[in-house]
Amino acid sequence: MIWILRSSILLFLVLFILPAQAQNRRDLNALLAQAKAGAREEVRKLLPSLKESHPDKAGVLFLEAICEEDAEKAVELYQRIVNEYPRSSWADDALNRLAQYSYAVGAYKTARAYTEQLAREYPQSPYVPEEQRGSGRNGGSPGSSARSGDTGGSDARGSGNGDARSYAVQVGAFSKQADAQKQVVKLKEKGYTAYLREKTVNGRTVHAVWLGIFTDFNQARAFAGKLKEQQGLDALVVRR
Repeated sequence: MIWILRSSILLFLVLFILPAQAQNRRDLNALLAQAKAGAREEVRKLLPSLKESHPDKAGVLFLEAICEEDAEKAVELYQRIVNEYPRSSWADDALNRLAQYSYAVGAYKTARAYTEQLAREYPQSPYVPEEQRGSGRNGGSPGSSARSGDTGGSDARGSGNGDARSYAVQVGAFSKQADAQKQVVKLKEKGYTAYLREKTVNGRTVHAVWLGIFTDFNQARAFAGKLKEQQGLDALVVRR
């Protein structure tokens, strides 16, 4: 009798619950694709009904964050996912977004903390470098592979051997252009060749402050080290 009951429950899960969960994930992924393609306003109109009816609350929060124009509010939503839904398949996505945003605004220590948390708690996540996977506490977040194309990230560090690409050193990033310009002026007063570059991070414009033009990654890295030592700047090598 017990065996029959267990078999019935298993059959119910296979036939109804699991397919529904998979469909819910696909539905949200489709809406995410629409939002990233520029249809944020259309997707935003669907959020009230999704919040009421959709069973994947973390996924809806993630979708809301993607559609949010205010970067600070989006960060709050990503942090809610991490805090309230740590077992969700969206938790590693949220941590990755938090790390990206922190790097973009120059909060490098915070970004590293998020990156370390991501590797520690979701070691199977596609956002974790392959050599670091498999050593965390919970074996990764379920469903991450379905979103492996959404890796994000914009600061490539290069191979270290030098190639045809050019590099710069980023020493800050700001949501307001006026704040970025102030740092450029200060650096120019000290004799540095500083300039602004606009970057798109999670669909939002960030004003980055760059120094120099280098054809070799190692030269850029050495210059970044000097900036940190001499000026106390937490510099990051980026591709131009």
